[in-house]
Amino acid sequence: MNNLKSLPTTITKQWMYKHYGLCMSEKFIRTEINTIIIAKRGLQQTKAPAVRIIHPLELKEFIEIHGTPPGFQNPYKEHSQH
Repeated sequence: MNNLKSLPTTITKQWMYKHYGLCMSEKFIRTEINTIIIAKRGLQQTKAPAVRIIHPLELKEFIEIHGTPPGFQNPYKEHSQH
């Protein structure tokens, strides 16, 4: 089951810096610097300007690389191998 309800509806650049700080990759910073990431169940459309929609698996990969920020419930933890 995708438990994405614990994710913020919109993840702004400020949110990413606040929770991930300098562990963010330069590529990610360059790519996302002026965008709002909306994490939903799969790809969706939005009317908001300068928005990049990401797939949950993409967010999962980011969390796996950079770790789960403090106070952030990782919805993918239950699927990780023991």
